[in-house]
Formats: sequence, structure tokens, C-alpha cells
Amino acid sequence: MYGWRARIGLVLPSKNTVMEADLNRIVPEGLSIHTSRMRIHEEEVGQIEAMRLMNEQIPDVVSLVADVQPDVIIYGCTSGSFFGGLGYDKKLVKIIEDAVGMPAVTTTTACVEALEALGLKTLVVATPYIKAVNDRLHKFLTDSGFKVADLKGLEQVDVFMHGRNLMCASISLVEDMLKRQPKVDGVFISCTNFSGAIDAIDKLEKDYDLPVVTANQASAWIALRMAGIHDVIQNFGKLFTLR
Repeated sequence: MYGWRARIGLVLPSKNTVMEADLNRIVPEGLSIHTSRMRIHEEEVGQIEAMRLMNEQIPDVVSLVADVQPDVIIYGCTSGSFFGGLGYDKKLVKIIEDAVGMPAVTTTTACVEALEALGLKTLVVATPYIKAVNDRLHKFLTDSGFKVADLKGLEQVDVFMHGRNLMCASISLVEDMLKRQPKVDGVFISCTNFSGAIDAIDKLEKDYDLPVVTANQASAWIALRMAGIHDVIQNFGKLFTLR
């Protein structure tokens, strides 16, 4: 029987090709992932407006994934849950929980809690985003109490292309920033559709002796804990060694 330990509901942008696969790699046996999608058309209205329109679909979309009676529902879009500023992620959680009466979390909320759990304050931040989205991420992190020593993005306009990157893309961004900013507490790699990011975790942590938090890693970590599962999971960072 699938999901005999827990079922995780997942709500994704329609162009995301990465998060489902990443979560299925991370979660232990006995967990099942069940997905519903929100339409996003950034090529028509720009990324910020596209995310606002995407989020209008949340109540209808979560009602579909709620049919499998998940133990927790993840809103799986980092930028979609921080672009509205400090506290916007919590507003989305309330929308989901009010709609279906089930525990929910956003990827942004998960990332903040993961960074705090690891005691990280000063960060370098890597993303595939364009400048307008990076600027909002910088402000969100700063308003959340973190110091952003450096932030660098790939400036990929097409959200679908975020999922076509290799592991070396995120590693290259991080290594370039760490050359300029060696005195940081840790690394944050944003975007649930940033392919290769979870594969970069182990290498970066070993090479630089710094904790690394990525969007999909943090989402899996918090969802498992909300479902009452505290397994130590190997190869996906120091975050999963916390008890």
C-alpha cells in the first residue's frame, strides 16, 4: 500500500518539472506524493502578475489534492509565496487551510524555518530568477531577519527553463559568491523548479563546510515533520540530521 506512513499533497505551478521528482528522491519508504497544478503564463503578463493570477487558483486546486486525504499539503512555489512580502506565505497557508481544513505549509515558510533551525543568519543566495523576483526575495529575507551577503540569479525569463539546468549551474553561482563572501553562515538555493539544486547540497557542504538549504529539501523536511516523521535521511544535507 502506498503512503502507509503518510501522504503528502503538493500544489505546483503548471510548468514545474522538478519538485515532484526531487521529493520522491528525498522522502523515505512509506511516503507518497500526490500533486495538483496551478496554471502559470508568465510570458503573457510577466512573472509577478503571473504569480498573482496563479495564486487565485489555490482554493480550487487544493480541493482536488485534498481528495486523497493528505497528512499535509505543500504549496510548492518559493517565489509564489514570497513575492507578496513578509507574511505573504502565512496568508497562503491560511487560504489553503480554510479551503480544505488540512495542515499546510509553503516552500517559503519551510525555507525560513530550515534556515532558522540550522542557526543561519548571514547567507549567500542562488536562484534561477530574473532581477525583479530576486529583488523581492532579497527584501523578504532581509525583513525575515537574515543578512544577504550576496545574491545571484541566472536571469532565466522562462519558468520552464528553470527545470532544464544541470547541477553545475547552482554550484557555479554559489562558488562565485563564496569567493567574494567567504564569511557567511550558510547557503540558500531558491526555487522548487531549479533542477540540480538538491544534487549540489552534498558537494557544497563537503567542499565549504557550510550548511546548504534548498527549496525542495526544506519543503520535504518540514512536510515530514508535520506528518510526524523524523527519520535521519542521508545525502541531502545537514538539515536532515537535526532531531
